[in-house]
Amino acid sequence: MTYQADTLLQLFQANWSLTADRVTIANSPASIGKKRPIIIFAREQIADKIQTKAIEIIKQSPLISQEIDEFLTTETDEFLIRGRYKLQGISKDAWDVSESDMEDIEEEINRIIKITFNPQNGTNIFFTSSLNWRNKDDINTGNADPIAVRELTLRLTRLISRSNTVFDSFQRGVIFDVSASSNMDTPPASDVTYAEVHDVNATEGFRDKEIQVTDHPDGAGFPLFFAGGFGGVLTMQSYFDSSDVGAGTSTADLNQIYKRQSNGEKSEVAILRTYTNNNSQTLNLLTLIRVLEIKLIEPKSQPLQWQILGKIVKPTTMTIT
Repeated sequence: MTYQADTLLQLFQANWSLTADRVTIANSPASIGKKRPIIIFAREQIADKIQTKAIEIIKQSPLISQEIDEFLTTETDEFLIRGRYKLQGISKDAWDVSESDMEDIEEEINRIIKITFNPQNGTNIFFTSSLNWRNKDDINTGNADPIAVRELTLRLTRLISRSNTVFDSFQRGVIFDVSASSNMDTPPASDVTYAEVHDVNATEGFRDKEIQVTDHPDGAGFPLFFAGGFGGVLTMQSYFDSSDVGAGTSTADLNQIYKRQSNGEKSEVAILRTYTNNNSQTLNLLTLIRVLEIKLIEPKSQPLQWQILGKIVKPTTMTIT
């Protein structure tokens, strides 16, 4: 999917959170009742009608597509986002106020881009975004008040399967499913989503029992096989988010999920993983585990992480919706 300039404009209008009179944008929730909101354009302004309190969103080029291999391609959109802000007077104090306003606008644009274009949003899309601001202030003008001009080059790159029915491997959702879990002294009030999971691996199956016989239809030395018991393990790794502990009282909380319940047994925890493709389909994997251990990973150069190791107690159910 190509995100054109008018789509970015709508995203800014819907998500803009600056509420001071000087830094609201027109048609955003924050602009209601405010004075002189910033005008936002999905194009470059006409030269003789330039608003000095504005944001311009300019699509720099058509979609750039690059083949990675026989299965995957990357697609890149590039935009120029320009902020114009007329400085309120030429005194040092007025300059400082206007500079601060311009920095707030830059940070708000960065915030909206980061919450919108990230690997946890989109369909069968892995977003990487490159943001590069440049100072283009128009200070030496004949105007009484200089104009702060800042330009952002925004590149959005996504990795896409050539088949729209292939599911994205990035974790779209990892959920503690309350209704499918059992033996909980204090179940959570509703399903709980683990916010920063970046790795889930599950291995499961039925063991084989092998019996050596002296007479086999295929010849000497061939064993007979019989299905044995079921077994499997699931590992789940995540950056440590404060919501993973929450109040610290329900079975879904990290400090409770592995503990014995009042009957002396551990809970059987249902972990639901969801993946999407570019055909509006969702793959749902529901795995029932008994948590064996929790590991805290405390690297020097990365955020704090946790890892769960669970014994899978029955085959994972797979459904496509």
